[in-house]
Amino acid sequence: MKAKAAVADSGETKPLPPVGLELVHQLLRDARDAGASDPHLKAGMSSVVRVHGALRELPYPPLPPEVCEASLLAVLDE
Repeated sequence: MKAKAAVADSGETKPLPPVGLELVHQLLRDARDAGASDPHLKAGMSSVVRVHGALRELPYPPLPPEVCEASLLAVLDE
């Protein structure tokens, strides 16, 4: 059985993955591994996932606005 992803409860902050698809994919993997129903990404805030109805922060620093925008735009097509 796969171990659950760390959430901010541990107090440990990990560096953000590289900007773009890699960041979005890592946040989605962390959400899946935590058993989350959905991730919440917002510029200037830490990434959050909903687990059994409760919001829990992932162990990353807040997303700078330009990082959030560039990463989310990377998953969109024309």
